[in-house]
Amino acid sequence: DIEWTPGDNEAAWNIIISDTAVVDFDAWTPEVATINTFNATLNSNTTYYVYVQAVCNEFESSEWSNPATFHTALAAPFTEGFEGITYGVPAGWSVGGTASSSTLWSADITTYANYGATHSGSRALGFNIYSADEGTTAILYPPAFALDGDYTLSFWASNASSNAITVAISTDNGVSYTNLTTVPAGSGPWTEYTADLSSYSGNNVIV
Repeated sequence: DIEWTPGDNEAAWNIIISDTAVVDFDAWTPEVATINTFNATLNSNTTYYVYVQAVCNEFESSEWSNPATFHTALAAPFTEGFEGITYGVPAGWSVGGTASSSTLWSADITTYANYGATHSGSRALGFNIYSADEGTTAILYPPAFALDGDYTLSFWASNASSNAITVAISTDNGVSYTNLTTVPAGSGPWTEYTADLSSYSGNNVIV
């Protein structure tokens, strides 16, 4: 559900939900709500923009709100090969941690000096750990996704560094994480890693 806080004593609201930013509001026929919550059918793995306008009476309405944006969860199963990405991460993915921006995960690293080309295709995500300050972290966040059955996480990785890469899962929107598997330090070349996700069925998760 999409919910908002009433501004005053308005009796209804106009709502626009779009997968692109709205420029011309007059070109839209908005949905109408008489309570400050709205149930919408949305596509998975999609960024949405939500705009709300208070209807004061039949003659007066407020200006449209600034957009509230969010990205819906993926529906398992899904795959990501990083093809067609020249820099950064795929849509819906994000990076974090305490390392400087120049060392964070990005698809602009296409070959690896120690282990040669990518595992398959022409792209991969990587980060420059050798330029990161000691004690900093570089975190990669795929989109949240919904688990409705017994699934297995599978990915290929190589790690030439002296630091292990931890893969963890959260069921509370990133508040806490449980370790799933580890890519050991110095564990190249490319190796497939798997983790059983069956115990997380019924949850929206972040890995």
